[in-house]
Amino acid sequence: MFEKITLRNSEFGGAVTAGHIAEALLYHQNIHLLLNRGSITDLSKSLGSELFLELLERPEVAVTYIEQIIGTHTNNNGLLPVYDWGFVEVIGDQDRGRISRLDRIADLFQGAGLSRGQSKKAARRFLKVAEVKSFSGDHFVEGGIAQAARLESEDLKFFKQALSLSLANELEQLEFASDFEFDIYRISSGFVISDNVDWVAVNDRRNLLKSGRDDITRAHLVSSFVEAIADLHISSHYGGEYISVEASSKIARLKYARLLNRLGRDTDAISEFQDAELDNGRAIRNCINSGDRTFAEFLRIIDKRDAEKFKGFWAGVNPDANALKEYYEENSRQGWITSLPSTVLRVAICTTVGVFNMPAGVALSIADARLTERLVQGWRPHHFVQNRLRPFVS
Repeated sequence: MFEKITLRNSEFGGAVTAGHIAEALLYHQNIHLLLNRGSITDLSKSLGSELFLELLERPEVAVTYIEQIIGTHTNNNGLLPVYDWGFVEVIGDQDRGRISRLDRIADLFQGAGLSRGQSKKAARRFLKVAEVKSFSGDHFVEGGIAQAARLESEDLKFFKQALSLSLANELEQLEFASDFEFDIYRISSGFVISDNVDWVAVNDRRNLLKSGRDDITRAHLVSSFVEAIADLHISSHYGGEYISVEASSKIARLKYARLLNRLGRDTDAISEFQDAELDNGRAIRNCINSGDRTFAEFLRIIDKRDAEKFKGFWAGVNPDANALKEYYEENSRQGWITSLPSTVLRVAICTTVGVFNMPAGVALSIADARLTERLVQGWRPHHFVQNRLRPFVS
């Protein structure tokens, strides 16, 4: 369990945060970050560029950089909008014309606060560890992500259900997904959509949930579909756990429920564990994203030896097992020393106490509080939780 995880976006949309990465580092053996222009700038600002680059250079972290933004193209030249999928990629600007990838990445670090000279050095360090890929090429799927979405959309029943589910998810009312009806007409340049949706009422409802958001449109729903297809192919390509936008996960399950039974189980297990042991399913990420704790403070914790043991315990848990149950059973398991005869046990404890070269009464009081538990039981995962994690999130 928790062997590897790929992070591209947060499950609530937007770029992956420092808190998400910290949570992944704590539990998983290997972390794969899929970064784009926005996430480079965001993480450089939140962590500081130096710490961000040090994070990417860690041995357990792999990095893929994708400059392209996948999205929906809307052609309004006719009577009805025609939708299709494509990509946006920044390759230059009006003043300089086409610029190199190194300079494009340097611009991102400069936007995060570095000088021009520092940003060039940061971009070179970044490109030493990052593998550059594209959505339009064959890396994730033959023909690219947009073509894969077109092929999936030929299953009109699935496409319609996906649009309804995306809209219901935006309203946080999944039970109403069947109330939305979409008709889709394919033409040579894309597809046309009609529906029974009261878009004014829909956006009024969304603003009640969270004000200040742009109105949702059909194009947003169509974009959710292509994002879901992208997530499917990316997760299939890399394997392991994959963090996906909530709407994408629901669309993926809609089509591949049985095949994707494992999708999200590691994340659910982490949330369940942190609910039980830290009183908050997102305790680690929240305390970092809120600024209560820094990412540098977190790294000092996970670079300790007992953090390696903690991750090693999770790595040995069967993926089909209940993670929380395994954690409690491991904590209650007796250590090797409890199998010794009582006279041998007393000798072992006294010999260990003698090493401290302290008066017996003082030494035994310390042993009662700290030493005896480790001696009798050995190291347990809850030692790390009690001594490191709980103080960190408190």
